Amino acid sequence: MSIKVVVSGIFGRMGAEVVKALKSNSHFVLVGGTERQGSTEQHLEGPPLAFPVSDDMGKTLTSLKPQVVIDFTGADASVQNAQLCAEQGVALVCGSTGFSETQREALKQTASKVPMVVAPNMSIGMNAVIAAAADLAKRLGETFDVEIFEVHHRHKKDAPSGTALRLSEALSEARGISRPVVVRSSRVADVVGDHTVSFFGQGERIELMHRASSREPFALGAVRAARWVVEQKPGLYTMRDVLGL
Repeated sequence: MSIKVVVSGIFGRMGAEVVKALKSNSHFVLVGGTERQGSTEQHLEGPPLAFPVSDDMGKTLTSLKPQVVIDFTGADASVQNAQLCAEQGVALVCGSTGFSETQREALKQTASKVPMVVAPNMSIGMNAVIAAAADLAKRLGETFDVEIFEVHHRHKKDAPSGTALRLSEALSEARGISRPVVVRSSRVADVVGDHTVSFFGQGERIELMHRASSREPFALGAVRAARWVVEQKPGLYTMRDVLGL
């Protein structure tokens, strides 16, 4: 049977990519979407959509009864959506970034009721790079210095990016140290997302790089996570869990 899904932030750049990814995947049926208050009227002036769009997530979940919500909105909205999903017993895939410690704790509490995949980067390739970088850091040890350099478009609000912070976390854990790895950030033009991890040794350097040329990889990863999460027990998961890394 097809998995019923609702996309939150459906008129955003990532929302549009997720819709495209869902339409080309036979395992899903897109039953509806949500947007922030005031946005629905603006976007619904064009041709009619094949599914309802609302600015009320609670009513959307009650009326459409999806099995999973894919959310690319923002930290505040995502925490609220997670709470609503928990109340309705709906799984969640969230790609928002910029959560505060309080919001992270709220997500953990919510995940005790429903399965949730929360990841700053849903790209399968990027998550493979994070795993590879952590493995290298463990093997090379502290004789190699490590640095992360990330580039995003000039409109990105958070710096360092959520992906860079996740990279820093993974590298620190692998090296068995508490201090974060140095992250340098740049915000230029329309860059979707570039991340480079550099290991500097005596007389040698190793670099791992991931470049996203479009938002499609993030949408494809989110859809893969959505198919996986509906079969899981309540809990807070990451793309590492989804991909078996």
